[in-house]
Amino acid sequence: MKLTLSGTHKEIGQHIGQLYRSWGKKELYIPKISNDVYEQQIAIYRQYFPRYLEWLEGIAMGAGFNRDDTVKSYTAGFLDLVSRPRSNCSVFGLHKNGEVYIGRDYDWRAASEEISKQLSVQFTDRAYSFTALTDMGTWKMGAPGDQSSYVVVPEDAWNEHGLFVCINGAPGLSASTGMSCLHIVQAAIEQCKTTAEATEFITKVPCND
Repeated sequence: MKLTLSGTHKEIGQHIGQLYRSWGKKELYIPKISNDVYEQQIAIYRQYFPRYLEWLEGIAMGAGFNRDDTVKSYTAGFLDLVSRPRSNCSVFGLHKNGEVYIGRDYDWRAASEEISKQLSVQFTDRAYSFTALTDMGTWKMGAPGDQSSYVVVPEDAWNEHGLFVCINGAPGLSASTGMSCLHIVQAAIEQCKTTAEATEFITKVPCND
């Protein structure tokens, strides 16, 4: 299935929120530490990815969630996901005949294959449009979650300038503040044209993972 979204960050977020509502999402995961780190997390996102906060405002509107709860969930909900990695993903790039080919495996959750989607995002507010893959926030082992647990988040993405950014993810070994690596992928793909720009941006963003 392909999800196609267009508009400003707030409008796209509102569309995602409406999808969440249609899928039966009625609550947000908000970790206990969210109040303690809220101001610090907000400061990081305002500095490095301010439009993501507009995206979250739209999600809150579309889904009918409290705005502050939505911001806490998305900017701090991943901070207590701490465990030893069980497996590791791999990715590579290959230059051939003037083209770049990307290959990867996916060792996170086998259940993701059934529900993963292609995400096409066209912005109207000064951000680079992109295409991405999302596993819809799969967390449980063995079987995909029901629609009410879906989370639309770009993981592997390429933008209108041909820049490709992806992650090889696993739960962190220790809790720390900073931007989610998934959000860094989105921030880089929206704001950078070249690999050099993306590398410079990614290395300076505080990352919790």
